[in-house]
Amino acid sequence: MKKIILVTLTALISACASTDTLSRDEKNVAYEAYITANKLDKVKHIRTFTMRNWQSLTNDYLVLSTSFKKHYLLQTKGQCYDLEHARILLTHQSTSGRFSVNFDSISVSSSPEFKCYIKYIYPISKEQSKELQAIGKVRKAENK
Repeated sequence: MKKIILVTLTALISACASTDTLSRDEKNVAYEAYITANKLDKVKHIRTFTMRNWQSLTNDYLVLSTSFKKHYLLQTKGQCYDLEHARILLTHQSTSGRFSVNFDSISVSSSPEFKCYIKYIYPISKEQSKELQAIGKVRKAENK
């Protein structure tokens, strides 16, 4: 009976440990490492910018896709308030059709007054977008 309880307890602890995810700071470090390891180049702006979709990674990083099926990793200057929980993203552009580092910003619909300026823009592939979004996520077990 003790063995069954011990095995069950061990399995339960292992299951809890396997569902742990990275903290926000650990994710940010992982994104910085990803940028370095993949030698991502920075650009100063996105031309013909029309946002199609976006995904928050943390309060410091997000992935955008544009109408031309291009993907970008954006880093904000400092933490962007409530970005990781936002449903709606607002863009504030200084020039129509262009989204630029330092001049343009984003905010969330719940706090549009808190603008988060863009520090860096990295063009990425669709595959890199998926890889970045997978950082810190628990993989579902395949065919148990």
